[in-house]
Amino acid sequence: MNKEDKKETIEYCADILYKTADFSKVENIHWIGNPYDNGQSYCSECCEKKVKELNKELKLGEEDSDKAFVDGGWDGACCDGGHESPELCDSCMGRLDYSLSNSGTMEECHHFLTTDLTEINSNTLIELYHVFEGFSNSDFDDEEIKDIYKLSCIVLSSLGKRMGIESRFELLDL
Repeated sequence: MNKEDKKETIEYCADILYKTADFSKVENIHWIGNPYDNGQSYCSECCEKKVKELNKELKLGEEDSDKAFVDGGWDGACCDGGHESPELCDSCMGRLDYSLSNSGTMEECHHFLTTDLTEINSNTLIELYHVFEGFSNSDFDDEEIKDIYKLSCIVLSSLGKRMGIESRFELLDL
């Protein structure tokens, strides 16, 4: 199979994962605005709580220009460079939207190549989607494409069995 056919299969897998995964409980990433950014990621509710706690602890009111504030709220694709691994709220562990860097994409790809994917749960669908999304947003060498292609074949096979689809070609109709 040539490189372009592999890329087409990989992109097709990303489309199937996007249609199959439940993103309804995934929130955009928030963080505490400067000068108090602690490098942690939060869902909106937890970030609001942390900001209120911090401002109360520091005795900062609405009139203080250096008070902590909720920052972020953009989708994961807006994060420069992407993340190295899946993002969860540092407080409640809720799933956050993210995009993976090239190295994060390959690290997650290799993780999933060594994972049993016969039963793919909702969280795994989302994480797999981000692997393939990371591929579509960057350039990868031939060996990396080979690994991501291999993962796409495993995922498509597993999803087909999960959906009761015998032939890979039936997936094309989704």
